Amino acid sequence: MNFTNAYILGIQRRSDYFGERTANYRTVDTISVEGYIDVRASNTDLKGVRQAIQQIDNYVAAASSSSSIMEAITINETGFGTGRIVSLDFPASSATDEDQIRIGKYTAEIEVYNSGDIRSTFESQTRSLTLVSADDSTDIFTKSNHNLLDGVEVEITAMTGTGPSLNTRYYVDVTSENNFQLYEDPSRTSLVDVTSVPFIANFLVYYTVPFPQFLDNISEDFSYSLSEDNTYELNHSLSITYISGIEAGGSAIDPISTSKTLAGILFDQTPTQFSTVIDNSYGSISVASRKYTNETYNLIDGSCDFDRRLVLLPSGKSTYSLRVSNSFSFDEGGIVTVSENGEIEPRSADFLTEAISALDTEIANSYNRCNTVYTSYKNYLGTNAGSLNNRAVSTSKNVNNSSAKSSYSVQYTDDKSFKNLTFLEERTTQLSESDNIVTVNENGTITSVNFKDAEFDSFSLIPSRSDVKTRCQSFYTLNDKTNTLKNLSNKFTVPKYGKQLSYEYSFTDDPDVFDNGTFARRKVTIDDKIGTPNQAAFIVPNVTNQILHTPEQTSLGTRSVKMEGQLRRVQFTNNLDTRPNPTSAIDTSKSDMLQQAYSVYANNNQIQKVGTDTMYITNASYSFGSDDTFSMSIDAAFSMQRSATANQNLVFNP
Repeated sequence: MNFTNAYILGIQRRSDYFGERTANYRTVDTISVEGYIDVRASNTDLKGVRQAIQQIDNYVAAASSSSSIMEAITINETGFGTGRIVSLDFPASSATDEDQIRIGKYTAEIEVYNSGDIRSTFESQTRSLTLVSADDSTDIFTKSNHNLLDGVEVEITAMTGTGPSLNTRYYVDVTSENNFQLYEDPSRTSLVDVTSVPFIANFLVYYTVPFPQFLDNISEDFSYSLSEDNTYELNHSLSITYISGIEAGGSAIDPISTSKTLAGILFDQTPTQFSTVIDNSYGSISVASRKYTNETYNLIDGSCDFDRRLVLLPSGKSTYSLRVSNSFSFDEGGIVTVSENGEIEPRSADFLTEAISALDTEIANSYNRCNTVYTSYKNYLGTNAGSLNNRAVSTSKNVNNSSAKSSYSVQYTDDKSFKNLTFLEERTTQLSESDNIVTVNENGTITSVNFKDAEFDSFSLIPSRSDVKTRCQSFYTLNDKTNTLKNLSNKFTVPKYGKQLSYEYSFTDDPDVFDNGTFARRKVTIDDKIGTPNQAAFIVPNVTNQILHTPEQTSLGTRSVKMEGQLRRVQFTNNLDTRPNPTSAIDTSKSDMLQQAYSVYANNNQIQKVGTDTMYITNASYSFGSDDTFSMSIDAAFSMQRSATANQNLVFNP
């Protein structure tokens, strides 16, 4: 912006400080200018204000031409550097120097920003940038997320390769978030030439507050706390606003990027101790757990807010911090259980790996802590000579992949039945009776002590049917029962994940249930219809009484035999794929049912058999289904002896 026909009314200098005049980070010079617009040469007829308005429009257009709020300031052809036009007024009145016909007036306020002295304010005035590579064909330096800004001063402290000089100040020109070039002068006109590869260098970055002259506002707040569970917490808040000034190379700075860079510097220079008031027993902030940051940007006015939270759990380790809680309990049998729950927050750069590794470390250390608790409290309710088993009853782990936090829970017991075993077993036995049929059930859960892996064989932990039957038979006998139990059903539950399974065995003394053979269950029912004497009453004319004719014969008797059963399932066979063959069931059932049919005389001792061919089959059928059900029925007819002897009543009277 070029101000002509102007003179300076005055200059005021303001110094801006961090806090209560702790450090002067910039000075602001406010220049008051007054000038005149002389249009007498162009407005020869001295009519109208068109010529003056045109000059005013030129001033307004010039003041608005830059995309930055900063621009070069020239007063009467004398340069004043870059500055910010705060106000530009064009008064108009009847006064001779303000009538806008011959002469117009303008006034302006300009702010010029200069860096202050803040070198002694920060613990470190530099930061390191290591393992920076360079390309000799493009002279571009590469460092992932270098966090540099245009115009920042750097110095090479060590390098392999040739081109730049050691311990010489260079000026940065950023080309991307991972690449930059170096110049020998602040205006960035003389490029630093890299002349050989490979080129690897270490840098010192010289700035504490980037472009402090353009820092318009900054505020900072710390808060410390120590919770009831001895967890330290630090909250660090920053509010930063930059104006879009022009750096030495002539480029406008980005207020948002510059604010982010300053926030990173300030966050890195937080106090090393949590607080001088709150006891600091867990180490410095630099070894605290993960840092969580919230960032808010206002793209209109360039203001930025940053909040960082650091947490340090009570048990500080070198690469992680740990919170541990223990519990101690007695059950009704006097068995003691000690539990430990832990929360882990990693500190190392490889957060997720450390969170997982720390789990194994602290679970391995958990027994000693639990044993200390056990030793302190085991005699609380009376003398206890037991000892805590060093194998955990249960262990669980949890890892949050997003936050890289992990937690675990582990439990120990002094139950002697669990000592040195590979699994823990709990079982109950029950006996029930209905319609004179007794059923004995054993229900159990089995938990492996070892961790489950790809080769975990859960089925090998299921107790054998013979062992369970022996226990159930003993329990059956103890309840004054004398029959033999047979297997009724088995049920096993094995989860896809986890290491605990459950089972249920059921046994019965039901005579229709079998442990071996073709049928697992079979029930036979019999229906008999005994033959009756054949007789008929006749009416004879002129005879007073009816005549009862008894030919000394009887009708045929019938026996229906019906069997319903469940075939024994063939192991690992799918009936939908392999159709079952019922031949064995048919042969076995046919023989048994014919025997049942022929037993009609033995079952009814008042029936007398007539000869050897006195029974024949009138109907026989069977059916079976894909669910292994099977049924068969036989209908048989038979005759009875009807020979009369002296004084024998031929009327059948069973």
